[in-house]
Amino acid sequence: MTLPPLTDALVEAAVRNSGDARARLLELSAGRLRGMALARLAAEPDRWNAAEDVAQEALLALDRGLDRLESRTARAWLAFQSAVVSHKVADHFRARRAPGRADALAAVPDASSIGPLLGVLAASGPSPSSMAGAREAAVVALDELGALRDRHRDAITLALFDQLETREIGERLGMSRTSAANLLARAIESLRARYAKRLAREGSPP
Repeated sequence: MTLPPLTDALVEAAVRNSGDARARLLELSAGRLRGMALARLAAEPDRWNAAEDVAQEALLALDRGLDRLESRTARAWLAFQSAVVSHKVADHFRARRAPGRADALAAVPDASSIGPLLGVLAASGPSPSSMAGAREAAVVALDELGALRDRHRDAITLALFDQLETREIGERLGMSRTSAANLLARAIESLRARYAKRLAREGSPP
């Protein structure tokens, strides 16, 4: 089934609970939430399982909060998603217990949830040709994202996963739009350099 694009009209209809618009909006959002959570949990050893839990909690919160959405636009919905996932990740960190270190590669269900990140990193090396290679690339990408400075990781998360504009990123990080754009450019450059260096050291995924 092909999901509809995220539009102002869809958000408006979902808030009014018109037809199946609410279900379609939440289904569309569900596909993005895991990636948003993964980016925020990139430095965590149990990130894949934790991201799944956070995504489910965030989806429930979005469903409950949809009726209170003040601006019924796609941009407002994206900003709301971003805030909800951030809060749920913060709840996770407060409640977590030290997990056992599982094999990172075996825990990867698929690489699709971090597609935006892998897309940005594609210029840093050859794209993997197999499903196993894509899973390995996802592990490496998240490892290197998690190793970035907090500010750089935040900028990449808000831009690639939350799909916020640089103005909105600046507002979230307490800086001007220009400063946010510059920060994002530096963050991506740093991530690409780390990713390329890792591939050169360990070899590209098959």
